[in-house]
Amino acid sequence: MAEYINIRGQSIEVVASDPANPTLGQIWYNSTSNTLKGTSVTTTGSFSSGSNLSTARRVVGSNGGESVNQALCIGGYVGPTASNGVEEYNGTAWSAGTNIPTGTYGGACCGTQTAALFGLGSDLVSPFLNTSFEYDGATWTAGGSLTVSRVNTNGGAGTQTAGLFFGGGAATKSNSTEEYDGTSWTTSGNLTIARDYPSGAGLQTAALCVAGSPLPTAGITPELYNGATWTSISNLPGTRGEQPGLFGSTTSAVTAGGNNGAYMSSADIYDGTSWAATGSLLAIRGYCGGTGANSSSGIIYAGYNGPSNLNSSEIYTGAGAPTTVTITAS
Repeated sequence: MAEYINIRGQSIEVVASDPANPTLGQIWYNSTSNTLKGTSVTTTGSFSSGSNLSTARRVVGSNGGESVNQALCIGGYVGPTASNGVEEYNGTAWSAGTNIPTGTYGGACCGTQTAALFGLGSDLVSPFLNTSFEYDGATWTAGGSLTVSRVNTNGGAGTQTAGLFFGGGAATKSNSTEEYDGTSWTTSGNLTIARDYPSGAGLQTAALCVAGSPLPTAGITPELYNGATWTSISNLPGTRGEQPGLFGSTTSAVTAGGNNGAYMSSADIYDGTSWAATGSLLAIRGYCGGTGANSSSGIIYAGYNGPSNLNSSEIYTGAGAPTTVTITAS
């Protein structure tokens, strides 16, 4: 103890309980647990339990590239019907938004809670929709119709006035990509791999497409979009399968869960060059949603674990987050 004071020029505080908001590098002695403690930073990402959605559902639309407190969960399959429910996350809890005009599962989404775009999917009457809708945080209005009708894609990126939807399925798996300018949709460069159940994030000019079916090719080979064409990038560590959660950008992203024949809990992080394993979900899930601006923080929510739809969510915290550690002699 004396040696530490001589080096640092300060004493170690003795407290009965750990400080509520310790600063990085702070050290204290907990007299209740008789342990020396301090603050450090995490070296790997991890997931923790978040608040539950009101409705358990799968094959939802999610806005993968937005900040956590802008998360949207739109539509989905609740069995035996398609949901028209919209839920919004404020960084702490989920609350109900305005319902979409038609119950829809398997659609794509992008944008924020006050300027969102949702489209494609199925209402269980028309198996493949080409409709889109715009949301201002209170009201949904009809947007332009897409060129190609399809379902089972969470492949969305961008904003309400600069949106991008891609992939999905109809009679066959689709490689179609379409861009939205706030009024109408136009066809752009095709995905290199036709796939349904992909997940998307990013911008209209810099988008990320991850996973999907058919396996193994679509499930392991992500693609990047530059505003005109798609290019395959380094493979995921393993086949992630159908609709994992995805959030982030083309240089900083996390994908977790999925269905590759079995429901998964593993997660991978992308740094703009390569993928590596990071943390693990608390629960296996596929056909889920994800939202987060980058790999520092995000949220994975809803989905399916085999027997049941899920209403749970999980919060991801990336490496470098403050954490309390117990100091022991080595």
